[in-house]
Amino acid sequence: MLLSLEASIPPRRALEVFSIPLLLLVWVPPGLSQKAHPEDSNLPKYHLHTETKTNGVIDEVSLARALVKGSDRLMFRDDKGNPVWDWRTGK
Repeated sequence: MLLSLEASIPPRRALEVFSIPLLLLVWVPPGLSQKAHPEDSNLPKYHLHTETKTNGVIDEVSLARALVKGSDRLMFRDDKGNPVWDWRTGK
């Protein structure tokens, strides 16, 4: 007499038996592949003493068409008000 796999393992138990190794197979490799950042990395650090807080009231909010500083002029929008830069590329 041959015993089938279905008769030897109840369905709920089979779900438990196969789901645990599957979850481990999915979760463990990404976790092991991440690198820990060293403490002396070149990432910028947050310095509390350089923090600046300001208080004030905003009088008016308007969308800037152009920014002028000295002899430089940076255009944000054309004459119709459409952006002259592509938000997807930042150019």
